[in-house]
Amino acid sequence: MIYSVPPFQLQGRRSFIFLTRHSTTAEPGVIMSIDMSKLASGAAYGASAGTVANGLLNRLSPDEWSAVGVLAGIIVALLTFAINFYFKRKVSLAKIKALEERGYIHTEKFGED
Repeated sequence: MIYSVPPFQLQGRRSFIFLTRHSTTAEPGVIMSIDMSKLASGAAYGASAGTVANGLLNRLSPDEWSAVGVLAGIIVALLTFAINFYFKRKVSLAKIKALEERGYIHTEKFGED
């Protein structure tokens, strides 16, 4: 549960204080403060990242994005198939080995005498 306290001056900067019931420190109820300059800096970085993402997304036309989506779908499907095949084969070989060790099945390998 977080209780908000009105802003006040902390070391010359306008800050907010949040009183918490549970804290990561040893003492519960420790006062935590948020520096407003760090908050503003984070907001500026977020806005610039959003502007860059918007520019990249608007670079291609909707028809081009459709082609990108189809190609990405095909690539993801092929990767999913390959990964699924690998792990299913690994599990199957492990089951065969376990059954051989317990004597339930006998497999002969070619070239062994």
